[in-house]
Amino acid sequence: MFDSGYRFCQIDKKETKKTPLIREFFFKFQTKINRSYLVRVEEYSHNIFVIKFYPRRYKKHPQKYNMILNDYDPYKVIRTIVEIAVSIWKKNEMASFGFVGSPKIDELKSQTQRFKIYKYISTNFFAVTQFEHIESLPESAYILINKKNSDTKELLKSAATMFVDYYPE
Repeated sequence: MFDSGYRFCQIDKKETKKTPLIREFFFKFQTKINRSYLVRVEEYSHNIFVIKFYPRRYKKHPQKYNMILNDYDPYKVIRTIVEIAVSIWKKNEMASFGFVGSPKIDELKSQTQRFKIYKYISTNFFAVTQFEHIESLPESAYILINKKNSDTKELLKSAATMFVDYYPE
């Protein structure tokens, strides 16, 4: 089902002055029906990376992360996101990851369809021997804490505080 993704390439990297956000990486890929996607990877303190993606044509749309499109191959789109995460992990062996399953336009915020997919993907592609898997059902968030960090519990606590401060809503 999740055999392979699409070819992707990094198109930009921007340093930021917004603490705790350090920098942003931008990638793109195209599906077999020629739909172009943009992927934004935000790097935060403590080597935490949050991955977001959306169809390029909705770049300026306020609900770009909430849209569901019929690409006829959602598994390859999600697998491409996993491959981007793995490429980051290969460059930074301390990398931890976060995903938020944004609700569809008419969906509740808790335990969204996307969250369930991210959870499934994470448990199948990121081994529990290498990552601690933490889920927050009310926010539909899934965090993969890299076990190479000396104190994963402290890292999780710092990450939670950081995100509450950075995303108060």
